[in-house]
Amino acid sequence: MLQPHEIFRVLSRHGVKYVVIGNLGATLYGSPLVTGDLDVCPSRDEGNLVALAAALRAMDARIRTADTPDGGLLACIQPARRALRVDPADALRQTT
Repeated sequence: MLQPHEIFRVLSRHGVKYVVIGNLGATLYGSPLVTGDLDVCPSRDEGNLVALAAALRAMDARIRTADTPDGGLLACIQPARRALRVDPADALRQTT
């Protein structure tokens, strides 16, 4: 069951900057639509993606696909010692 308040708490605890989008975002603005998921769009700066990766690990987040209906683990990036450009897809890449 979706627990958006707990997800928001974990994201906040890790200092993740994001906006809520999708149907839940619309619901927060008064839409009567009901949804069973939470869509967020995180800031793409490296520090925020590292914080997002930590938050996802803390929540034991999974990616569900047709091949892994119970969800696969996320391979999240680790902080680098030097500045680098981070591709958000790399931060959330599925592991096998």
